[in-house]
Amino acid sequence: MKKELLEFLEEEISISKYKIITLDRGSKKTYKNRLLAIERDFLKFPFESLGIDDIDAFRKAVLMFKTDRELFDKVYNNNLDSKAPEAFIISTLNLNKRINFFKNLYKYLLENKIRKVNLIEESSLGGDRADGAELTGIDSIRENEGALISKERARIQILIYCFARVIHKELSSIEAEIGLLKDGENKDIRVLKSRIDGLFDFGINNIFKHYNSGITEVPLLINGTMGHNDYVPCIYPLVNLTDSIDGNLSIDRVLGEDRNFFSKTGVRINKKFIKRGFSIVLPIPRVGNETMDLLYLDLFSSSGTRLNSIMTKSFYNIKVKEEYSKAIATVPIWEFPEKMNNLYLNREILSLLGLDSMPLIGSLDFLDKNIYMAVNNNNGSIKLNKKDSKILVAATRSETAHINQAHFWIKLLIKEIKDDYESKFHIESIHDNSDNRKIKYQEFLRNK
Repeated sequence: MKKELLEFLEEEISISKYKIITLDRGSKKTYKNRLLAIERDFLKFPFESLGIDDIDAFRKAVLMFKTDRELFDKVYNNNLDSKAPEAFIISTLNLNKRINFFKNLYKYLLENKIRKVNLIEESSLGGDRADGAELTGIDSIRENEGALISKERARIQILIYCFARVIHKELSSIEAEIGLLKDGENKDIRVLKSRIDGLFDFGINNIFKHYNSGITEVPLLINGTMGHNDYVPCIYPLVNLTDSIDGNLSIDRVLGEDRNFFSKTGVRINKKFIKRGFSIVLPIPRVGNETMDLLYLDLFSSSGTRLNSIMTKSFYNIKVKEEYSKAIATVPIWEFPEKMNNLYLNREILSLLGLDSMPLIGSLDFLDKNIYMAVNNNNGSIKLNKKDSKILVAATRSETAHINQAHFWIKLLIKEIKDDYESKFHIESIHDNSDNRKIKYQEFLRNK
């Protein structure tokens, strides 16, 4: 894209971000939501794919996008494919720049960050040593760090490895799909760009997938460096609950037969226990106020279909025969239609809701009385493949707390890198007050 067009687009993006911040404040009005939607759509749209070289024509396109989206789609968006190969090449180059960012991040995490001494230098725990000793090598680190901080650093090093491995594997999958693209497939390019932009969130959400592998692999990366840590092999591996549970596991209806998901007129009943109407009940009793965090979930049905997209990512307590047990709920069933993106998962969902025997059902339309009444009266189930499924938790209650501390540190690190990425590629950041707080890790340690 020409420099003058790029400068204009950057200015418009800055204006749009300011408008979003302003509109987000105060009470939510209908007109505000409409304006917010326009500005957010503007930030996501790949204007570089239009293939426009003239600045006046480019200004006209941007103005039309914000004032008359229907006309814009007719004039520009529907013709994206006809702009190939130029627009296709521009978009592909844009993807490659994003990919290179993550490739460099992967190398930085495993070749630099994981080998750095971070806790002694960054925390108050090691900041004020009475003897004034300096860190001159591995031996001095061991002497000044101590077992407690070494273990804390070990968990952080493991999570750095985990995050790098998750984004590397996902990036490899994206690159393979880019290699299969043909000229003019701009719609597919936009999907892939969205996947790349979502790698930070994807990495954090799946960071514990390779935790146990990290305990084995991290020493190979840090031995003999300033990040050397004898305590990595001492860290407790995560426990897969499916390995220790006898009998079958399944997703079942836990909502009482006297309760319904929808009213007689088809209005969904928006209560917590109804949203959790389908759940996996684990034979794990609740003991007092113990804390058990669900760190990673990967579920497969007995037929081999991955079910992650319809599951929530945390435990809750459910009363079964006068006792409370741990359970994991599906998302509310009225969110199922947006999850139905492949034939195998669709079949499992329809079976769970008791709709697989209904003739000529092509979609899950909860406005259809025949469908929502059938769901109300249904008692379906999905059997799980325990061998392939994972429900990972910390080995002990105290280890849960230690892992949460390390996870907090990693999220702060990734937040800084994500901010740099979004600034570099002009991506709208999702505002989160908890993440936007300027909390340094040394303050976190000091207040533990």
